[in-house]
Amino acid sequence: MEWKEINEWLKDCLRIPDSQERIRCMQKLFEDTGDGWVAYHLGREYENVENLKKASHFYKIGVSKLPLPKYKNMAKEALEKIREKQNKVKPIFTEPLNIKEKEEVLVVISCSKTKIWDRDKKTPIYISAQEVYQGLHFIKWIKEKRKLKQPFRWIILSAKYGFIEPYHPISNYDVTFDNKETGPISTETLINQAYYQRRWKDGKKLADFNEIFFVGSNSYYHILCKVFKDKNIKKWRYNAKEKRVIKADKDRGVFNGSGKSLLKR
Repeated sequence: MEWKEINEWLKDCLRIPDSQERIRCMQKLFEDTGDGWVAYHLGREYENVENLKKASHFYKIGVSKLPLPKYKNMAKEALEKIREKQNKVKPIFTEPLNIKEKEEVLVVISCSKTKIWDRDKKTPIYISAQEVYQGLHFIKWIKEKRKLKQPFRWIILSAKYGFIEPYHPISNYDVTFDNKETGPISTETLINQAYYQRRWKDGKKLADFNEIFFVGSNSYYHILCKVFKDKNIKKWRYNAKEKRVIKADKDRGVFNGSGKSLLKR
């Protein structure tokens, strides 16, 4: 196949609005041509949906197949960034703090933009929340919680649904606290959920916990602080940038703490 024809086909793929359909289109083009520039664009698409393993695979192909130094260097730089991202996703829970009453600790994980429907269009309309979110740190939590000798109670903070249990069925959505125009749930509603809704078999409320361990972005963390501002609850959070756990002051936000993890395996 001539380069001009490959390029036109690639442009057609890039015009497709749905990410999974774009990937399928480029995958077929790559299977037919083995072209390095197509492999580079496949790497970009997989990086956008946070599939770093496949992104790395196609960037490597781009490095090996692209003939011109300019484009080969683009693939090399992209591959290096992927490796940096992979190295940053360290285990969330490392050094334990001695917490005797694990029933007093609530783990709150923020939702993620990437959801299972972005990767598999055949996914049912409603599935459990813990299967929906595909962000790197959400996936990391799902993997690590299975290793904990004594499981903690955990809940998801969603911009659409608020505080939801892992097994709560939800559908696809595009709502975020970072953009008010998407219609995120109000702080008042979150407060009502935390202070009045009873959960689990013993009917415990979120506001009944003495300590909270949070994994998520700054904006979601600040929402969490607003919800529990009137409660004397110790807060800890995983700082992805610094790759460690830091203690969080109730009123002033985050400050550098011991660097030890809240959770003991």
